[in-house]
Amino acid sequence: MKTHKNLGAFFVIIFLLFALADCSTTRAPASNETLPVSPQPDTTAILPVPTQTATPTASPNPTSSPTPYPYFEPAGCLAPVEDYSLVEVEGWYLNQRTLIMLKHASELFNGNPQYLLSLITQGSYHDNGAASWGTHLGGGAVDLSVMLPGTYTIVASDLSRMVRSLRAAGFAAWYRDADELFSGSAMHIHAIAVGDAELSEPAQAQLTSREGYFFGFNGIPVDFNEPSIDRHGGPVVCSWMINSGYPAYDVQLDGRMTWKQRLLQAAGSLLTSSGQDTRQLADNLSFYPGTLRGMQDLEGPLVMQLLHESGLILDEDAPYFQLPRFRLSSLDDEWRFWAQFADGVFTRYEHASPVGAFDFLAWPLLPGDVVISSINGVYYHLFMVSEGGEGAAAYSVVPVEQPDGTFLIQRMLLYDPARPGEGLLRTAWSGCSTAECTDAGSFLVLRRQDLHLPPGSLVTRIIMPGDSLPLLALQYDTTLEEIITANPGLAVDMLNVGEEILIPVNTLAGNS
Repeated sequence: MKTHKNLGAFFVIIFLLFALADCSTTRAPASNETLPVSPQPDTTAILPVPTQTATPTASPNPTSSPTPYPYFEPAGCLAPVEDYSLVEVEGWYLNQRTLIMLKHASELFNGNPQYLLSLITQGSYHDNGAASWGTHLGGGAVDLSVMLPGTYTIVASDLSRMVRSLRAAGFAAWYRDADELFSGSAMHIHAIAVGDAELSEPAQAQLTSREGYFFGFNGIPVDFNEPSIDRHGGPVVCSWMINSGYPAYDVQLDGRMTWKQRLLQAAGSLLTSSGQDTRQLADNLSFYPGTLRGMQDLEGPLVMQLLHESGLILDEDAPYFQLPRFRLSSLDDEWRFWAQFADGVFTRYEHASPVGAFDFLAWPLLPGDVVISSINGVYYHLFMVSEGGEGAAAYSVVPVEQPDGTFLIQRMLLYDPARPGEGLLRTAWSGCSTAECTDAGSFLVLRRQDLHLPPGSLVTRIIMPGDSLPLLALQYDTTLEEIITANPGLAVDMLNVGEEILIPVNTLAGNS
């Protein structure tokens, strides 16, 4: 089962070298530092001799000349200063190049150039043993806490902007979730400064290896399996990176699928024909791997997979949280789930009527809707509508228990206006069939606001770090030409973070 193959495949990357490692989080903080993200290994930092100017000892190792093509600089890009003199920040050593990049990322993030510096939990030129695999031995490497300073609080909406800001400033940056690297590893952001002449070999591998940033992957090595797709939507490639020999990418705008087609394809990729296939799919989603536990709760991971493979979650809306043990019973406490549905992007519709008795002819479910049913305050089902519409039958892909106790992921009818008594939402599967419904049931629908607007409808977009017009055209199923026409006077080759532009959405054939 290859559900990861197409995620983030907006980039055609042309670079291939070696494979290597990631880092872990590191040490207990100094008294003026914020929350640590993991225990301190019993090691001692090994520092190079400080110099005011350093002779580069490593290179991006490019193998091709920059490729000219129509280029749209991502918002926030700024070429770094090649200054490798050492500075100490929060008890850690960085070179001036990395420090200046971090300050620029901080300004992109919240306007305060010092903010991200207060979150450093591991710097460069540091050996903390096997926990880091050597990525911090040279320059350009830094780990950041994801907690608000002085607290144990995570602001989910901040994490995505922080990663995007770091990338626009020139870092390959990834959010690492709890236990993602190894059992007990803490959540943090890991960043490698692109083009740093003093990168360690393991750090360089995170940029250009088979699992690397410029390939569209997460930088974590694998021996035999496919590398894991970058959860943040692919690399931000600035012109200075291309001029330094790092690979450019093309954004394929012609002949691409609409969001409805992507959703159907993603739903089809999840279907299984045997209990063994379902178990393999669950393993691939890291859902209680190797066990039969919780298969009835596979609905949550399936919804997350559909959201991300179909591209219905925009890059800035936290497309990176691991949900390996997503349980309906703990949905209220699962901040990773709710972080996917940003205010201003998704609308929440709450219906007091039980889903089994609701009039879907008067208020139909639409493709892309995420539906959550509950009875007496307990969540009962979670699914995404893959097909449907006004006056049309609605379908989803859900885990269905078979007579032998196994589960199959099947395309199932939810309801059909022409056959009022048929479909999962009209049976006891809904938790409240038409004949049994009481006032104890309810359901809510999470709907991305722009998906079903008439083609050409204008939506306002505030430019985020890393945005470019080709990527925005992909996200909103429109064309470059139509965005440019809707914004006369816009400097299309260099967007400014924070400016507002108008986007005519859903203009591609098939979105009517």
